[in-house]
Parts: sequence; C-alpha cells; structure tokens
Amino acid sequence: MAQISFLIRNGDYSTNIDNFKLIVRAVGGLATLIEKEKDLWEIDDSYIVKCLPSFLQGENVNYENLLTSAKFAKGLYGNQQKINLIQTLINFTKRARKQNKISLDEYNEILDVLKNEEK
Repeated sequence: MAQISFLIRNGDYSTNIDNFKLIVRAVGGLATLIEKEKDLWEIDDSYIVKCLPSFLQGENVNYENLLTSAKFAKGLYGNQQKINLIQTLINFTKRARKQNKISLDEYNEILDVLKNEEK
C-alpha cells in the first residue's frame, strides 16, 4: 500500500497504465477504486477515463468491470471525453457478449446504463 500511496501522492499514476492496474489490484478491484477509493485518494476522473480502455482488455472484460465502468461514465459531465468513453464501453460490451464473457441479461443491463446516458 505504501507504494500505491507514493504513486498517487506524486502524481506518477497519471501517466502509466501499469500503475493503474497496480492500483486496481491493490484496492481489490475496479469497483472498489471507483466507488470507494477514488475520492479518498483524489484520483482525477480524466485519469480513469484514459486508463479504462487499456484496462478493459482480456481478463478484465467482465460483467462487474463493465457495469462499474458504465456507471462511472454515466456520472461524468457531458463532454467529448464522456461521449467517447460511452461509445468505447458499448463496443467492449458488444465484444464481451460475442465472446460469451457476459450473459444476455448482463449485456442488456450494461447497455441500458450506457444508452440511457448517450442522449
């Protein structure tokens, strides 16, 4: 945890996807980072927006991470960064469904969160 605190205190987390993965692992998952630790550690939303597409690769594309990401995107202010993230998450969700990484119900739930915010 000391290494993680050092990364955040010194802003080193903002330039490195490996550091983002380390932070996510250290806090116990993406949901914990976004829902509990982000504000405590004062991690900037734009950093999370930049890192999510790289993070959501391979084994990290799953129902919990996609839903957490969708809810995070929904909470962003309406700007181009938000629009881009929502479109990226829609694409990841469609790909995850085609690869049977998520069920049809999970797919529909995630898309409902994303599509309701797309307007």
